[in-house]
Amino acid sequence: MTPESDHAPDFSLSGAEKKQLRGQAQLLEPHVHVGKQGVTPEVLQGIEIAFKKESLIKIRFASDRGRILQQINQIASASGSFCVCNVGKTAAFFRPKPAEGATGA
Repeated sequence: MTPESDHAPDFSLSGAEKKQLRGQAQLLEPHVHVGKQGVTPEVLQGIEIAFKKESLIKIRFASDRGRILQQINQIASASGSFCVCNVGKTAAFFRPKPAEGATGA
């Protein structure tokens, strides 16, 4: 089950793509840990660094389940990513890498 976000990413994934990403995410170790302080600017910076290296990252949370769902939505919105799965206290997020020739503004 993935939480619904108020902010939709600028891309869409088919059911088959989501299934493939969920399978890949099972093999990942968490790239970022969200502590009891929640989603801080430092956490968001760590997520951005992880997304520069990989399109699919896994995040581990220290909060209770209700708060984790809020944090997942907050991370997806702030990073422009899509939560492909969340199980227990971990969630996997996908954001496609920009095209090779793309320049940032």
